[in-house]
Amino acid sequence: MCIRDRCSPTAATCTKCKAEYFLASDGTCKSPTATKKCMAFSTNTGCALCDDGHFPTNSEVPYVCDGNCGKECLQCTSSTVCKKCNEAKGFTANDDGDCIHSTGGTPVNCRNGTYRNDQNRCADCEEGCSVCTGASKCTTCQDDYTDTSNTGTCTLKP
Repeated sequence: MCIRDRCSPTAATCTKCKAEYFLASDGTCKSPTATKKCMAFSTNTGCALCDDGHFPTNSEVPYVCDGNCGKECLQCTSSTVCKKCNEAKGFTANDDGDCIHSTGGTPVNCRNGTYRNDQNRCADCEEGCSVCTGASKCTTCQDDYTDTSNTGTCTLKP
């Protein structure tokens, strides 16, 4: 798989691969078939298009499709930002990247930093909160914040 004339004779890793392979971050040459759910692959850019339900991540260079989209999301840029929802089941993506059912406007999943409120809309968590289940119910604080009293409210670290 390695192009040996591009590698040192004693090197354990490669610096360039044959055209049908890509160079992984560990210095090995991998086949595009080793990438998860890659539908369009280029040796220059990696996976340009992922199979439905997956998105490219930068866990390796070039990108591989090892990220999973949220529930009812077919195409996304991250696990919380949907670009195309399962329209066959009546879902569409709103401007925030949430999948909304066309009959009731209820989001299936809200992205990080938001929660589903009483009006079945995605609403922002309180300041300093990255994951919450309600307005004052933070389950994960942002890096610079903490919930020292375990009340679900994040405060800025000293």
